[in-house]
Parts: sequence; C-alpha cells; structure tokens
Amino acid sequence: MKKHIFIITSLFLAISLSSFSQVIKPVKWSFSSRRISSSEAELIFRADILDKWHVYSPYTPDGGPLPMVFNFEKSTEYSLSGKVSESKKPQVEYDDVFNVNTLFFTKQVTFSQKVKLAGDSGQTIKGSIEYQACIEGKCIPDATDFIIKVDKFSNQDKSQVVPAPVIGQGDTLAGQTKLTADTSEKTVASPAAGNNGKPEEGKSMWALFWLAFGGGLLAILTPCIFPMIPMTVSFFLGSGGKKHKTYIQAGVFGISIILIYTLLGLIVSLAHAGADFGTVLSTHWIPNLIFFVLFLIFALSFFGLFEIILPGNIGNKTDSLAEKGGAIGAFFMALTLVIVSFACTGPIIGAILVAAAHGVSIQPIIGMLGYSIAFALPFTLFALFPSAMKKMPRSGGWLNVIKVVMAFIMLALSFKFISNIDQTYHLNMMSREAFIAIWVAIFTLTGFYLLGMFQLPHDSKTERIGVYRMLFAVASIAFAVYLFTGFTGNSLKSLSMFLPPPDEKEMTVVSSSEQGEYPGICGKAKYSEYLHLSNGLKGYFDYKEGLACAQQQNKPVLLYFKGHACTNCKVMDAKVVSDPAILDIIRNKYVVIALYCDERNELPQNEWVTSTFDKKVKKTIGQVNIDYQITRFQTNTQPFYATLDKNGNLTGQPVGYTDDIPTFTKFLRDGVTSSQK
Repeated sequence: MKKHIFIITSLFLAISLSSFSQVIKPVKWSFSSRRISSSEAELIFRADILDKWHVYSPYTPDGGPLPMVFNFEKSTEYSLSGKVSESKKPQVEYDDVFNVNTLFFTKQVTFSQKVKLAGDSGQTIKGSIEYQACIEGKCIPDATDFIIKVDKFSNQDKSQVVPAPVIGQGDTLAGQTKLTADTSEKTVASPAAGNNGKPEEGKSMWALFWLAFGGGLLAILTPCIFPMIPMTVSFFLGSGGKKHKTYIQAGVFGISIILIYTLLGLIVSLAHAGADFGTVLSTHWIPNLIFFVLFLIFALSFFGLFEIILPGNIGNKTDSLAEKGGAIGAFFMALTLVIVSFACTGPIIGAILVAAAHGVSIQPIIGMLGYSIAFALPFTLFALFPSAMKKMPRSGGWLNVIKVVMAFIMLALSFKFISNIDQTYHLNMMSREAFIAIWVAIFTLTGFYLLGMFQLPHDSKTERIGVYRMLFAVASIAFAVYLFTGFTGNSLKSLSMFLPPPDEKEMTVVSSSEQGEYPGICGKAKYSEYLHLSNGLKGYFDYKEGLACAQQQNKPVLLYFKGHACTNCKVMDAKVVSDPAILDIIRNKYVVIALYCDERNELPQNEWVTSTFDKKVKKTIGQVNIDYQITRFQTNTQPFYATLDKNGNLTGQPVGYTDDIPTFTKFLRDGVTSSQK
C-alpha cells in the first residue's frame, strides 16, 4: 500500500514540477560498449548525479522506493546475459516511511549489462532507463533513451568506447559556439539563489500562498459572494438532518471548494509547456493584450456600465444537482458557488494565476490552494457555528463601494500589461511619466469617490462618511501624491515592480572626462540602440563581445540575465544595484554583460542557434540568451547573476533575486577575488 501511495505522490510531483524537471536534469547519462569476445559484449551506462541528488539501485528491496529499470528493445541479433551489474556498492539507509533499507547512489555510478551477440559483426542496441532522482524528500521520475553501438570484434580485443546520442540531456553547451568562448569551466547546476546562494523557491511559495490567501478574503467582500454566506449556510441548517450530518456536509462543501480551485491551478501547471512558458506569458503581446482587455472589461463591469452574466443553464444545472443533498449535494453546492461567483472573482483568480505562472509549475497549485482556503473558510465556519452569523455585518451599499474600489485597482493594473508590451517591443508609447500620470489620476479619483464627491450607477445615496472609508480615502489620495513625486526626481523604488523603468539613456549621461560611446567600455555595444543598463552602468548585451572586452581590460565579468518584463529584475536594479558601494564595485571591477531573455528582435540567420536542450532553433536575442542560461546554469529564472573570469570560467556560486545588500556585495567581492587567483 505504501508503495502505491509513493507512486501516486511521485507522479503528482512529476506533473506539478514539470517545468522544474525540464530545466534541471539531475542525472547526466553517457553510454559506451566494450567487446569481450566474438560473441559477447558489455554495455556500459554511466550516471553523473548532481550534488545532493541520488538515484535508487535496480535492486532496491520490494516495498521500498521505485527502483531503476533498464529496458532493452527485443531483437533476434542479441540476448541479455545475466543481470545489470553496479560499479560500486550502493549506500544503505533505513527509510521509516517504507520500513525497509533503501539502496541508492550519489555523485557517480556506472552500470553494465553483458549481451550475447548472434555474430561477430557490429550491432546497435536500443532501449531506455527509467528511474527517479531525489533530493531532500522530493523525487522526479525521469527516463532517458539510449542507442549504443557495438563495433565489430577485433582480434586485438580492443576496447571500444563509442559515445551514443542521449535524448533530453540539455546540460552542456556543446554546439553553441555562437555564444560561448572556449572555456573549461565546470557546469554548475544551480537554481536561482538568493541570500547566501540558497534557493528562494520556498520563500516565494509562501509569499504567493499568503498573497493568494489575501485575494480569497478580498473576494468574499464582493456583492457576488458576501450575501451568499447566510443563504448557503441555511442550505445545510435547513436540511433537517442531525447536527453531525450538517458538520459532514459543511466539511465536504469547504473541501470541494478547495479541490475545484486547486484543480484549476493544476490545469495551469500542466500548461507550463516548456521552460520559457513564464517568459512568453509575461512578454508576448497576445497574452498581455488579452489580460489588459479582461481586466478592463471587469473594471467597467464593476463600475456599473454593464453586468457580466454567465450562461444560466450552467448554474441551473449544478444548482439542481445540489438539491440531492448529502455529500454529492454539498459538492454541487460548492460548484454552483464557484460558477456564480466568477463574475466577481474572475480578475482576482486571473491575477493570482498570472503571478504564479512566472515561477515553477507547482506555483499555480499553491496559489489556488491559498485562495480557495480563504474563500471556503467563512462558509465552512458559519455552517459549523451558525450562531456566529448574528455578528456578521449585513449586506448593503458598502459592498458596492468595495466593488468600485476593486474596479479602480483593476483599471490601474490593466496598464501594467500594456507597459509589458511597450517595453518588450520597444514601441515607446507608454513612458514612465505617462504610466505614473495614469496611476495618479486613478488613485486620486478613488480617494474622491470614497469621500463621496461623486457616485456611480449602483451606489446608494451617501449621507455620511464612516471612519474607515475616510481613512481609505486619505490613503488613496496620499498614494497618488507619492506617485506624483516621481515627476520631481523621486525614484519610487518601492513601486519598481509595477512601473516602467526610467529612461536609461537619460540616466547614463557621463561627464566630459568620461565621454565615449555608450554603453560599452571598449567601444559601442551591440544592440545598445534599444537595450540599456540601469543606474548609469556601461556594458554589453552580447556574450562574445563582452568577453572580448573583459580580456582587453583584464577584468572579470558580471553576467546578468534579465528581462524587460521581469519584476524582480526591476526591484533588484532599483533597490540593490543602485546602492553606491555596489555600483562602485561593478563600475570599477567588472565588465557587465546583460543578456535580455525576453528580447524579441530577431537575429540574422547566421546567428541562429540550435539548442542542445530542446533541439529547437532559437532565432531571437531572447531565445538564444535564455537557452544559454538553461544549458549552462540549469535555470530559467531572472534575475540571475554569475561572476566569470576574463576567459569565461565561473568563479563562484551564481545568485538570483535577493534584497540583501550585504549578501550581494559579498557576492561581487568574492567574484573579483576568485578571478585573480
């Protein structure tokens, strides 16, 4: 039974971590053969395993984790002789989940299989290896195909070692001479790291969960949802059943809401088709335009211009099924609530899913889990404790006020999608000043609305302004004033994740003693007519060009993977890289190479690259850069910083997003020190 549970769990993790497994290949396989005699050969399978990962032995005891399995295509030209052998003894560790001793390998292990051949001529043997790679309790089921050539037998009994193609390795940079220098650096498999090089995924997961949880609480305070709480609870209390049955129904109702929304998150996770899914979603004009239109439509609907109504037959069908009662009725009651509430919750759910889709695949599931728990909480609690409903405020005009405020917020956020298109395609239609002006107007109007200075179609007559409403009005107007300071020189660092970046051409004006061609150190940089660095830095946007300058200047390289629509990149530039001490180190000690991973300008055909990761041809600057990041560093997240010596060799552990200035300062200083050794 435990093994079945483990298999199901592993499969679920495999699905939900699909993007993660596409970017990181924990095991690198290589294959060869050795001729033993005229009728026998030995197939050799070498596994190089990333640090801290492990794979299980083919001879893992029954009842334990899934063992490694070698599959060979059936053929009349050869037959297996004996079993797969291992080059070393596996590590043994008792697992209290399976109650067995598990057998596993770390770092490196070689397996071999003897085969008897039909003749002394050469053979080609095909098959696959199924296994799971695990780290800290998480496992990724994986498989690799092999094609091994066995050469014709030689009387000198020479050992033949013939490398064979490996499907889906994606962990070397072979063949990408367009980007790389002739280096011998060790490939580092490192997800983007934050403080002290530790992965930030756990931190971001919790941040997303609580953000989504807050979105679920906000959704409850909409006119579509709040009035349904007493009506829904009365469904359970009025069923005539015993108290314990009411509790069971309420529990099923709450769990059903969570399952329905989490299933939506799972569907988005499955849509993470490829390592650059988040980049495409955040930069391509089609999804950004769709999100802009959807947010605008919902905002206008919330303002009262029209009402969004779903087809009545959908809600009616689920509502009729809810009348059956029992656990099934509770489930369909939950489904009815989800469907009916979409007219108000759609933009909140959409915002959570958009935010989640920029991380690893499991994030949409985490986002919907947090949202659904908060959304289901009041319904379930009031069903369990109905007397508490007496203290609940009654529905009224205040609900429409919340709805209108949400409309203003959605209207403001909709321009973020237009800004993404503008930055990525260099349209120069939405400047930073224009964006700030729009937000100043929106949040000023929000404050005036809360003060009762004007009303909208569905508003009740405002006779007096409550304390809380007045405080929110003051906060909104104060925020608008803060935004206005962006016109007078304030960098608005706290809002850098939302605002377009400052015009870097204006920020990079140098003194007369430093006059030269912006922004390179050794001369004008390729693509500098439309790509720029932040904080007045000078550097390059092409790897080979920047590396050549580093060799000329005898300086190390700060390699920086970033994006036009990368929120954390903007935050890092505004809050961390802008620190005077950090800027001083970068300016004086490094040659900066900034590789934009979402730049859509197409390269000349002679600069196209065929990826060793997914075998696809990369034609744009961004596609080539992100493919380089994946194949060399096994990560596709931005921002991502790496320090290299002048020959392109890695000099330290790369780091990703961090808001800790001392940590980033140490990272830069260590890179300089290591490059001098």
